[in-house]
Amino acid sequence: MTVQEYDEIDLAAVGADGQMVLNMREDRTSDEVDPAVLREDFRRKLAAYVHAIRSGYARDLAARQGHGEITGYRIELSSWEQPDAEVMALLESVGSAVPEVPVTGGWVDLGNVSLEVVENALVTAVTESVPPGWKSLRLWVVAVGEFGYGQIEAKYGLLKTRQFDISENLWAFLAEHKRRSYDEHAGAWLSGQILVDRNDTQVNFRKNDVAGDFPVIDPAEWRREFELYPRAAGQIPEAIRNADGSTLMLRPILADGPIRTAHAKPESEDETLELDMLKVVMPMLPGGWTFVMVWFSMVGGEGHAGISVMIDEKTVQNLNPPQELLGVLTASKEAAYDPIRGTWFSGKLEFRPDSTYRSTFSNSETPEWVPAPTVEEYRREFTSYPRDPAEIPAHIRDLLT
Repeated sequence: MTVQEYDEIDLAAVGADGQMVLNMREDRTSDEVDPAVLREDFRRKLAAYVHAIRSGYARDLAARQGHGEITGYRIELSSWEQPDAEVMALLESVGSAVPEVPVTGGWVDLGNVSLEVVENALVTAVTESVPPGWKSLRLWVVAVGEFGYGQIEAKYGLLKTRQFDISENLWAFLAEHKRRSYDEHAGAWLSGQILVDRNDTQVNFRKNDVAGDFPVIDPAEWRREFELYPRAAGQIPEAIRNADGSTLMLRPILADGPIRTAHAKPESEDETLELDMLKVVMPMLPGGWTFVMVWFSMVGGEGHAGISVMIDEKTVQNLNPPQELLGVLTASKEAAYDPIRGTWFSGKLEFRPDSTYRSTFSNSETPEWVPAPTVEEYRREFTSYPRDPAEIPAHIRDLLT
């Protein structure tokens, strides 16, 4: 990230004391770029931040994030090396440029920033990266070697969910968070998720696996991962290495579970509805796709869904599910109902261009990356689809009692 993005505020956060911090980040150093260029880029970025304060844009940004009165502002430059004297003087005297409100400036050494600080900044960046009005947010990400994919899902109301790609700015925060997470024994994280609602934030990054079966990650990326972030041999997950540990391997998708073909005659109503899902999704797919996963969750009328497409075995594109998919999923949920076992909470449909596909459903679990169903949603679920009490998972029974 560099201060060349003059028209963007890299990070904005408001503390408990009402002070708003506007942070800009510079990853370039004077060994890489002419110091005169760095100074000019900084001046232009600083002018944009001062204008954001003067014009009221920064105050309005804080209000959109749910903050009240702003008591003052602090403009920070984060970089790997201390700026030269001219830049430091501009930072330290920034208050004189906005005499009408309290404004201070200062430098932050990226080399001394803790993982906790980076994580807090990452969460703030996630909340700022989507349009306001959301009820909850979920970011999920996989980063292995130089390959990364992920998505932000924003919930705006009952069955009103939008998906957003991760911005370049947010990728920079994620890369920094991964670097800070590195441990010589366990390595750095491979996947993670951030869940945010108005009352709680949950951050969970994992060093021992990647969530789910998608995508198939090139073995070369795994090798690159362990070159960048070496770890103890015993900390390399078994699923990505063979018996002697010398060659990284991957478990193929669709290797387990029943595999069917879309050209075969449906054997049941459930299978007919699965083919209906395929028909809804297929027209959306870009050219060159090699694998698609449709995931979904629906409990008590509250639904979440996503479509991830792999293109040429390298690129992952996330698509917004069409409205028609909701009707097919609702019909599938009703068709799957059994008076003893109830019906599914969540599921996944995977398919390839050769028309082979696999579907999996769970009557007891929802994806860990979506907000957990509320007590009221579970009550609506079991009113609409009653089941034998013994088929209700223990942790859900505990919530309902």
